[in-house]
Amino acid sequence: MYSRLVAIVVLLGLASCVTSPEPEAVFERRMAREAELPEPVSYVSEDGVLGLRAPAALAAPIERARGGYDISFDIGSDVPILCRVYHESLDLGAAIHRGSVGNLQLAEERLGTFEMKQVIGSDAGAIGPHPFLEIDWLYLVAEPRATGRLLLRVASVDGRGVSCKHNDLGYTESFDRVFRELVASLRYREESPSGPHYFREISTISAGTRRIGVVVRTLRRDEQGNSQVELATTTLVPKPPDEISVSDRYDFELSRPEGTVLSQASVELKNQKLTRNLRFDPEAASWHVHGVFRSAPYDERIPRDAELLSYVGRTRVLRQMIDELGAGAELTLLLWVSVRPGELLESTTTLLAARDEGSFYALVTMGPEERRVVVDPLGSVLSTDIQIGQASLRFERVFSEGEF
Repeated sequence: MYSRLVAIVVLLGLASCVTSPEPEAVFERRMAREAELPEPVSYVSEDGVLGLRAPAALAAPIERARGGYDISFDIGSDVPILCRVYHESLDLGAAIHRGSVGNLQLAEERLGTFEMKQVIGSDAGAIGPHPFLEIDWLYLVAEPRATGRLLLRVASVDGRGVSCKHNDLGYTESFDRVFRELVASLRYREESPSGPHYFREISTISAGTRRIGVVVRTLRRDEQGNSQVELATTTLVPKPPDEISVSDRYDFELSRPEGTVLSQASVELKNQKLTRNLRFDPEAASWHVHGVFRSAPYDERIPRDAELLSYVGRTRVLRQMIDELGAGAELTLLLWVSVRPGELLESTTTLLAARDEGSFYALVTMGPEERRVVVDPLGSVLSTDIQIGQASLRFERVFSEGEF
């Protein structure tokens, strides 16, 4: 895993801040270090609001801080794992970007000018119903010669953000165990700020063998029985030699109980900067699209000739097609997609062939774009493959709960 990294470090003569006749062996040994962690232990904040479990001792008492709680875990490394549990949600991509910039800048101020910094790993996925994003940095200090590492991971837990970091070589699996147990066990005395949901599914986004993002679809009901559909998409792409590009996109849809669109909205941030904030609202004879698109004001109207099927409605129709018609059945409809906000796009889903356990291979076309998908018997997507130029993206469901 670290062969290319070792070559860089040895070439620069920075394999360890300790003088050694075998710098490559020293560096590899330090990167391979792990802690002997105990069985998970339960902890509660002094005010009784926050409860959690972790396979590590606390390095200091849980401290209530501005916007959340600070927690430090002693795993026997030179420095503890430092975590914060926020009272409110985090934009996962923005949190990774902000944490990378801030922590690397702080390290450079304390240790000296960097000769090199590089992303050596990144990941995205889910811990049960909770999505996470991770970045792993290596940095080399010019004078005095030293090697450092920043491992940073963020997650969303029931409408609250969790962030952990570790500034030490090695302890990768130890960090993973602590983080996963913390996220899976986290309990707040107050109710979730995001409210209860009746359906959630999480998919990862992969480019080749690297997971570069995560998609979370959550369905809730309002007091009128309408469905609030939220689609949160976060991506993290390293940009050699020493930059990252992150995106946080939120697509919202309000659906009537029968499955038609009441309204939609879309918000996107790239590297913490707002690039899109659009609303798609009904008027007597048109759909009013207004807000910010590509960082500029936007205001257009689209003729409203018929009602549009919502995500809930489309999934129900696809479910019926699978159950009653099978291979060869087609569904063609109009959609509003925020990347092309001034028009309604025609989308056709064709069931190609049965797969297994009631699932189907299908083809989705929207203009020149084609997506090859696998849908389950209930009409939800298990996986999607998209070809964009020379790049191939794969979306794969890794978690699902609830039904509709």
